[in-house]
Amino acid sequence: MKRVHFEKLSRTDLDEYITLIVNNTKKTNWKILRSSIIQKTSFPELYPEDLGAFLISDFENLNKIYNDKQILSSADIKLAKKIFNYSEYWAKKIGDFFISKYEKLGISTCFYCDMNYIFPYNTIDSERRMFDLDHFFENADSPLTATSLYNFIPSCQVCNSRIKHDKPFNILYHLENEPDINDFTNISPSSENYKFDENVKIIISENSTGLGFFGESSKFDIIFDTEENDYKRVIKGFNLQERYNFPMIKKQALELLNCKRQFPDTRVQKIATFFNTKFCDVYSAIFRLDKDTEDNAVFGKLYKDVLKYND
Repeated sequence: MKRVHFEKLSRTDLDEYITLIVNNTKKTNWKILRSSIIQKTSFPELYPEDLGAFLISDFENLNKIYNDKQILSSADIKLAKKIFNYSEYWAKKIGDFFISKYEKLGISTCFYCDMNYIFPYNTIDSERRMFDLDHFFENADSPLTATSLYNFIPSCQVCNSRIKHDKPFNILYHLENEPDINDFTNISPSSENYKFDENVKIIISENSTGLGFFGESSKFDIIFDTEENDYKRVIKGFNLQERYNFPMIKKQALELLNCKRQFPDTRVQKIATFFNTKFCDVYSAIFRLDKDTEDNAVFGKLYKDVLKYND
């Protein structure tokens, strides 16, 4: 639900990634492949001579490269798979790179669902990761982007392996009565245009059984509310509304809502005035929600939106 902060990587970080992937053999093969591609593409600027520059292309360019894939011949595809081979060996190396940059990238909860922690952890002999690295553009469908930095989305196993897996986009992001899309710049968490948080509100809605002051979880639904089709596609594709309506999650959201009803802003301000302290400090103490919780704890958006949009 939040964006992967690739923009926080320094030039040194990017060079480290390039050095990790590029070798002389890959450079030679890229020269051959690029020569073939630029004779057929209408967008030669997407394919720089420098293989390293290609590997760190931003998501907007990756989206164009993905849509340019029809120009590739079978020989091109074969060579691309050789250059951008995502074997177990490379998966480990790239995974280790993401572990080393997890704080800069903001890796704490799944970027697709915000329901599971995915941060690294230490063992006696190594540092390991709880996250999968999802290829936004799947390898088989887009061999040119298989090791592109901005194509990797740190995610939980549920989102990566059980829901998304290798499902085609026209199925994963399909909306009834809407055409399939080829612009994914609003949908990928690695894109600067990804603004799920700003465009989606998570609200508590009374259902037909009614919602009392201390209502039971069966009496309300958690709704992901948005007018934007791109984010409707994300909500549907990752079954977010269905997953968030698990009884225990609804119970926690309702407890927070009831707490808000008992402590409206006017009452919080009175407490802050009485104790001669800041409103934000009292607010954080009552609701156990601060900026760090919003950004790094599971269900951070849910809790923030329950307090912000639900009365």
